[in-house]
This record gives sequence, C-alpha cells and structure tokens, in this order.
Amino acid sequence: MKPYLESIRRLSRVGYILLALVLVASAFFSIQYCTALNHDNVPSMTKMFTPLIVMIYVGGIVFAFEGFSFLNKRSDSDFYHSLPVSRKKLFWAISLAALTWIAAIVLSSVLLT
Repeated sequence: MKPYLESIRRLSRVGYILLALVLVASAFFSIQYCTALNHDNVPSMTKMFTPLIVMIYVGGIVFAFEGFSFLNKRSDSDFYHSLPVSRKKLFWAISLAALTWIAAIVLSSVLLT
C-alpha cells in the first residue's frame, strides 16, 4: 500500500496539470456546443469528449514516463530498488497509481460536461 500511495504522490504534479488542462478543454467544448446556432443538433460523443480521448492516450504516456523516471537517476534507482518491495509490486503500484489518476481525470471531466 505504501508504494502505491507514494506513487500517487509522485504523480500528483503531472496529474494536477493534466486535470486542469482537461477541465478547461472540456468546459470550452461544452460551452461551444451549448451556444452553437444549431440547438436542435446534439453533438456526437466523439465530438463532445475529444479532449478526454486525447488525454487518455497522451496522459498514459506522460504518466508512464513520470512514474518510472526514477530509473533514469542512479541515486533514485538505487533507493527504490533497495526498498523491501519486489520489482513486480513496485511496477504494479506505479501502474495502478497512473490508472487512478487517469480515472480521476476522466471522472471529473465527465461530471463537468
């Protein structure tokens, strides 16, 4: 549980930035479609959630690079691999933390629109 919570904390900087970008984009697209001249046409889900779909793909890559960035620094790599946690559990903790951030961003964007 501790590696998971630590990974959530480490990914928070990127998570909050992506959250802000997606919320602004979702609000912009929602306002744009609601104030369009064609009120009788309901936009398709693909058009309405375009920023969200892009964020899922881009966010996954960004979270992966940020989550495993400790492997690029020798001191950080030594620290994480000296913890009494197997590499398999560390991998799953970082992966689940990234998925948690993506799920939170998607949920907040859907609730906003």
